[in-house]
Amino acid sequence: YWTDPLKLQKQTGILEKNANVGLIFTNIHICDRIRNEWTYNFYKNINMEKILIFENHLKNKGYLAPLTWVIRKNLLSDAMDGIGNSVDGTFVIALNILKKSSIYYLRDITGVKNEITNSASNQKHIRSKYIYFKGLFETQKLFMSKFPVDKTVSNYIYSENYFSLLPIAIKLNDEKFIGECRNY
Repeated sequence: YWTDPLKLQKQTGILEKNANVGLIFTNIHICDRIRNEWTYNFYKNINMEKILIFENHLKNKGYLAPLTWVIRKNLLSDAMDGIGNSVDGTFVIALNILKKSSIYYLRDITGVKNEITNSASNQKHIRSKYIYFKGLFETQKLFMSKFPVDKTVSNYIYSENYFSLLPIAIKLNDEKFIGECRNY
């Protein structure tokens, strides 16, 4: 939910002054109501270069607090390209926007994200987590085929995903993914 009554005014003001900006997001607090835990000032210690440059966002599977987004209307249709089969549509939208324009981070805290158990990005069961992260990897591969990246970036993406997902694939007996790892 939003906590700043001037959120939209601040963001549209930035859009009006910066024609190259296609999406604006802000800082948030995160509330886990089940554990009664709060993460205040979520982006305080995050290096924005890791998520505001296309290759870095692709590599690091960046998260941009979609509850705070304001997107230019003329970019919205193109931003949705590839969202259909993805496990995380916000990842797809952010990548598409980063290829066409820039993303602006407004440091103001304008919302609270309620952490929901077993949401797409907050899975508790190993199979569900595996499906989610394997799906993010599929999105990364899709974008590398659409927008070729430096070999060091693609090597990092493949090796990081194979290294982290292979033990789970073995545990879950995912022969297809195990074979894909072997072929890499």
